[in-house]
Amino acid sequence: MPLLQVRDCPDTLYQTLARAAKNENRSIAQQTIVILKKNFSMQYNSALIRRQHALAMTAEQHVALPKGAISPAELVREDRDR
Repeated sequence: MPLLQVRDCPDTLYQTLARAAKNENRSIAQQTIVILKKNFSMQYNSALIRRQHALAMTAEQHVALPKGAISPAELVREDRDR
């Protein structure tokens, strides 16, 4: 398993981490891993939610193509065939 070292950690941050670890009956290393996992999971979920919202907003917009315009599906097929 890889080793992670953090240098020049501010004392107040370290003390906060140590208190959180003690409150959760974890070692400082275990608490650090829990916090990192939670933070990265939240970032991923947040980005996923934003993408889903953007797709939903796009789906709600009904754009009519002008007469004689090539459909997007045909353009994609044409592009894939190149």
